[in-house]
Amino acid sequence: MRRALILTVVMSLLLLLLNACGGRDEVGIEWVKSMKQGKEMAQRQDVPLVVYYRVSEIDFCEKMENATFYNKEVISAAKDFLWVWIDGNTKEELAMEYGVIYYPTTIFYSSSGEELARRVGLLTPEELLEVLEGVKAGRNEFAELEEKLAMEPDNLELIYEYALALRDRGNIISARNIFVEITEADGENDVGYTDKAYMQIGVLDLSVGNASLAIESFMAIVEKFPESESAPKALIYTGDAYQMIDEYDNAISTYRRVMEDYPESEQATEADYRIGEMQMLEKTVEAFVGEGAEEE
Repeated sequence: MRRALILTVVMSLLLLLLNACGGRDEVGIEWVKSMKQGKEMAQRQDVPLVVYYRVSEIDFCEKMENATFYNKEVISAAKDFLWVWIDGNTKEELAMEYGVIYYPTTIFYSSSGEELARRVGLLTPEELLEVLEGVKAGRNEFAELEEKLAMEPDNLELIYEYALALRDRGNIISARNIFVEITEADGENDVGYTDKAYMQIGVLDLSVGNASLAIESFMAIVEKFPESESAPKALIYTGDAYQMIDEYDNAISTYRRVMEDYPESEQATEADYRIGEMQMLEKTVEAFVGEGAEEE
């Protein structure tokens, strides 16, 4: 009972810590807060539309808002576009309508409303400027990818990119099926996309709350391709998945394995940090619970 109470409080504290992470609003760029208004203004002004989806609890959102959107070159280039800021915390249904399941997500449209490009995750100023240049030229990245794939249907690199594009558009089932096909087509990882595909399968399963299934995919990388660059990261994600299902001892042992098997990797530092964070939180909660028991 006491263990269950501790874990419950730990998760509550984690949620409080996450919700405390927010980004500054309306940074560097003039924003519109309504999708409908943004579309109407973009069409009326005949300028491309950029829609930025964010939530307060994701650190990458804050980093993008405090760095990329403050960049002088980005601010200068932004004048040729109409920018919409969507808060996923309060407009979750709108985000789902447009296939947004990861944050931050930035979607780029033509003035007529045709989606030309989509990016998931933190964009550096350089990366954002490159996308803006293509959008300004009217390039439809997804259509171009489909054309290339039609010409080279067996190209695993293109197939992998296509699955990523589907994932980014919220088409999780189709994307996962294609990633599975990649693992079957290149079982020995000769082309170099099987480990990546396993990683994507695991992340997708984790994103929908299926931690046990995700662990299977992550550990497939470690067992089949221990020398790959994906292996230490797969172990980190395995530890994270164990935390999701409250298997904290397994999580800590998995993080320690990262430090033992891949001591020179960046993930070894991450693993050490995660172990320290878990131990600190548990001690804090135990002290809190102990004080409560004394008061009773």
